[in-house]
Amino acid sequence: MQATTTFDSSLILLTYKGKVLLTHKDTVSTIVETALWSLIQAKKVKNESFMESLYKKLEREMNIKLSEIKHLSSWLYRSKKKCFYHAKLSDEDVNNIMRKGVILEFFAVEELKKLSLSNVTRLFMEKHKDILEQVHN
Repeated sequence: MQATTTFDSSLILLTYKGKVLLTHKDTVSTIVETALWSLIQAKKVKNESFMESLYKKLEREMNIKLSEIKHLSSWLYRSKKKCFYHAKLSDEDVNNIMRKGVILEFFAVEELKKLSLSNVTRLFMEKHKDILEQVHN
């Protein structure tokens, strides 16, 4: 079993036309049922805010340049601070996404219940059901 590394980080719920963008790091398994899916996450870099680290990761690894990110909550998970955000993707954002070695997939909100999600992603989904309901409608 692989050890889980925890660190101070930002996670973002990216939504587009009723769907949620998730990623997974298992480059061997491309089968949706066996992959451990998670929100996009950025490790907090020293001398940067949580949001700055997130903006940089989105731009560097996915070519997503968001103009607005909404802070939803912050809490401790396994003794590390996690900051949670939400942003809506535009048509232009989605058309410009580059998957530089990152596996990304859009899922309808009702599909999330069927996926194997990382622990912190599952906790986020439970805590922010209101956001998911807005995305779904």
